[in-house]
Amino acid sequence: MTPHRIRGIKGLTDTLWIPRKGRVRKGDKKIAKSGNEFPDEWDHYNFCDAPLLGEAYGDNCRVIDIMFAVNDPAEVLDVAYMRWSKDRTWKCRGDGVIAWSRDADDEIECLGEECQAYKDEECTRQARLEFICYKAPGGLAVHDIYTTGRRDIQNLVGGIAIIESLFGRIDGIPLKLHLEPYQAAYVDDAGKKHTTNHYALRLDTELSLLEVKRLNLGGGKEMVLESPSKELPEDHFPKSLQEGAREVEAVEPAEEAAEEEKLEIPGEVLDGFNILGLAGEVREQLIMIFEGDWGKLLAHLNLKVDAKQSPAPAKKAKTPKKKPPAKKSNKATEAFF
Repeated sequence: MTPHRIRGIKGLTDTLWIPRKGRVRKGDKKIAKSGNEFPDEWDHYNFCDAPLLGEAYGDNCRVIDIMFAVNDPAEVLDVAYMRWSKDRTWKCRGDGVIAWSRDADDEIECLGEECQAYKDEECTRQARLEFICYKAPGGLAVHDIYTTGRRDIQNLVGGIAIIESLFGRIDGIPLKLHLEPYQAAYVDDAGKKHTTNHYALRLDTELSLLEVKRLNLGGGKEMVLESPSKELPEDHFPKSLQEGAREVEAVEPAEEAAEEEKLEIPGEVLDGFNILGLAGEVREQLIMIFEGDWGKLLAHLNLKVDAKQSPAPAKKAKTPKKKPPAKKSNKATEAFF
């Protein structure tokens, strides 16, 4: 191996690394009178940790333009039950069936929402969506958004699955990330029903389903169309295209001969057509004029061929007229007349 063929460093240049630029939030935190923090849900995105997006979209933004950088749904959307410690490091991560416990350094059973840690609010379901905001400055960097909402997670999982089924992949497709309002009902301790407003994340594409099909992206497979017919309806095409089509037919003697053989045109008549350079509608008109009388048509073509091939008579050169000699003056004669 020559030195100039060595490129890169294993474990460094063969790994795709995309810098992180910021975090989008669905709201903020508030502090209760007891001193505990609780989430405060907003009706628009919070760009306090994503200043570039704040400059691009401004306040009260509910829709941002995103794109996934990798074609891996599990990498784009990370969903799990997460148990955290006070120093903000995770202690247990599970999927509702099994979990990995750092304390036990082994797999354990995951009880999901039935787990005591979940009931004590030490564990929670959590989703992290990673994306690129390609219309904002710094679009090559990754932003993310965290959520614990059940509806958020269902919408994101379902949205990614639909996108993958339509396009055959999820990366490099322009998408919209919406923050949409919805109402939820609950019953208080006194048994009284209430409704409250919440806001859920939802994925959508910038393209309509019709545009997806037109772009031949359905299912990630290339669509193959049947070759168009050579019979062009005259009422659907401009005259210039029709004439162009006839010109193409005129230079394809094999196809033209095949069509003429179907009409059982005598060979001598065909020879006359070819010598005179007659094709297409001109031939059809001549056949109609002579009403299929091949003998009369052949005689007509022979006359045209003879006229075309016989040389034109040479024109005689005109000889200049000689001027008559000037008459000599004869005074005697002039006096006589």
